[in-house]
Amino acid sequence: MRTFFLQLFLELRLLYKMRWPLLLPLPAGAWMLLQCISISDSPLTDINLFAVDAHKMLMILLPAVPILLGVLLIRRDALNASYEWMLGLPIPNAVIIASKWTAAFLYASLFTIFLQAVYVLIAWQQDQFPASLIWNTVIYYSIFYEMSFAASAALGIVLGALMPLRFSLAIGFCGWVFGTLFLPGLLVRSLGLYPLKAFSLNHFLDEINDFTWTSSLNDHEYLLMQVFVASFSLFMLAAANALLARVRPVNSPRLPLVMMCLTLVLSAAAYIPYGKLWLDRFDSLHRMEAAAPQPNTAQQQELYTFKMESMRLDMTRLPDNNLYMKAEVTLPTRDGLLIPAASGIQRVKEHFPGQVSFLLDPGLQMDSLTVDGNSVPWKRSGDFISFPIDSLSSTSDRHRIAFIYGGVINQWKLRYNSESYAAFVHDGSALLPGFAGWFPLPGGYSLLTDKEALVSRADLTENLRADFNLTLRGFDGPLYASLEAAPDDQADIRHFIGHSVAAPTLFGGPFSSVTRPDEPITIITTPGNKKESRLFLESLHEKRLYFESWSKQRLDTIKQIAYISNIDQLSGLSGQNLYVSGHTVFVNSMRYQTITGDEPSILSQLLFGDTVNSFEHVNEWNDYTNPYDSYSMVQEIRMAILNLPQIEQMAPFDSSFLIPLNSDAAPAAVSMQKMINNAFINGQGDIVKRVLLHFLKQGLFIKDRYSNLIYLNGEASRQARYIYPVITWRDWLQVWNEEKAGENE
Repeated sequence: MRTFFLQLFLELRLLYKMRWPLLLPLPAGAWMLLQCISISDSPLTDINLFAVDAHKMLMILLPAVPILLGVLLIRRDALNASYEWMLGLPIPNAVIIASKWTAAFLYASLFTIFLQAVYVLIAWQQDQFPASLIWNTVIYYSIFYEMSFAASAALGIVLGALMPLRFSLAIGFCGWVFGTLFLPGLLVRSLGLYPLKAFSLNHFLDEINDFTWTSSLNDHEYLLMQVFVASFSLFMLAAANALLARVRPVNSPRLPLVMMCLTLVLSAAAYIPYGKLWLDRFDSLHRMEAAAPQPNTAQQQELYTFKMESMRLDMTRLPDNNLYMKAEVTLPTRDGLLIPAASGIQRVKEHFPGQVSFLLDPGLQMDSLTVDGNSVPWKRSGDFISFPIDSLSSTSDRHRIAFIYGGVINQWKLRYNSESYAAFVHDGSALLPGFAGWFPLPGGYSLLTDKEALVSRADLTENLRADFNLTLRGFDGPLYASLEAAPDDQADIRHFIGHSVAAPTLFGGPFSSVTRPDEPITIITTPGNKKESRLFLESLHEKRLYFESWSKQRLDTIKQIAYISNIDQLSGLSGQNLYVSGHTVFVNSMRYQTITGDEPSILSQLLFGDTVNSFEHVNEWNDYTNPYDSYSMVQEIRMAILNLPQIEQMAPFDSSFLIPLNSDAAPAAVSMQKMINNAFINGQGDIVKRVLLHFLKQGLFIKDRYSNLIYLNGEASRQARYIYPVITWRDWLQVWNEEKAGENE
């Protein structure tokens, strides 16, 4: 051991005398600093979202350094003809290889130290991260850097031992490009060869999930990967030792070859559990593919959905993340037949003749099913649980269906060449969208769009309204639901209830709650977004009070705002920044867009009951022969209401302040804009407020048929996208004149 440390000290001194490597960690730290201080445009945004970008870039570049050092260190003396006097030194080859690898690894670790020091400094200055979270984040990313540096240094040494410097440098460059870009980018992401991730030098090229929420989902994979990388790095060093033995004789010539073979076997053994993990994931993926319909064959869900009066669900999470669940459904019938959930449907369409079919995650296992307390024959086919409709007693129009089932919910999917988790329960983290099939859903065509996309169909529960009673046990950490907490709700036994509500969504993780006295809305977010959420809640509180005072009605349909990342996974749609489930609005946390930008959508949900962007065209002025009698100004009226506080405040003092409209706004909209502006300038703002209130009470809800669809085919593609109230220019003038006449009386 003393020989090793003396040799290591020598290698470090020689490395220090090279000078240029000592300068490289400084630019790496500067890059992290520049990325993180770019939040100056939005100083309250979570720093972790910006640090991720820096990590992605640096993980591509930095492995080149230990590869280069590995080649240079082994070719500098041990395999250099000018240093043949070293052949007589009483130093084992293994010590030479180990000391050179350790020197290269320790030097590369300077990058990790510099990067994490910059991150800790900035995170500490933000004064909103708990020390434990900063520490855990540092450890999380440092492990990936050190794992990559260990393999890179070993790769450089074995390449240097295998061939002369003029070749090994070029091959080392190719190895760097292959390991950081080609393998993770092409072979893994594009071709789907995910079991090869363990051989990658870059583990950040794929989209990185929010550390505070979903990182624990991959803990087991990363642990197995680290074991394999360590054993494979040992194999590369053993191979370098065997190659060195050809030049520098040893007492037992066969021993280096034997050690190389043993470490190769060790690497293969270490890969077996890692490979099995991917086999299990792909088995689960294949089950979902088998249950999903063929591409371009999906039908409308409402043809198959039927009413459910209530559901009582008892869920228990076991320490191994297995779930034990019992669901009791109250199912109404009429004349012995199921009642369609959607209006306009005369009869529920059957998947199997004479069968009642519920939808359930195909990864969950059914144990038993009873109808009105009696066991009945049932069958499982893909995501369907079916039993004979004859099992429903003809003497009653209400039936109690009891499902006992369980398993692990971990819906790992591939979306657009990237990994994602559409639903999961893992230790202290959980995401269970109401449409994901974690409880029996009454009818529907399918849980997923098709075998290729495997995207959850969020339109499945569009017509589902029922009484829900959820009891949840065994969950670590905070757990939230899009339902109200029951009076007997406790930290260890969660109890949520709702009357005639949409399908509930559950989510949990190490989140923080941001509240304000006398404000019914709570914002649930990550620690890095607490300051931003607190300021947003103050602004939202003021505007909610303003609109309540104006409309003389309570605006309390929103109870929670979940401001967290990866909401597009929850909605089943790519790029969707906002999703509503019950009394909870989910807002996607992103780098360059804060929650303030979604305030109009949140106010729209409170005022109108939807989140349709007011700048969207629901109809076109030029599509009508007589647009003044046909074109609906509903969006322009909604825009005027949303901007009412600003108009009332600014218009009397700034005549140029107008309601924001599209550049191609309809002529009637421009006329309305001028009428409102002139009214406020002339001190007649009350007329405007009464006119807008009239239309608000009349109803301004807009239904977007495509909001929860990722596909358009069949009947859906032939339907108009929006359903909206028709408020023409004539209607606007009539109400305006009536209110103005009332003002003059």
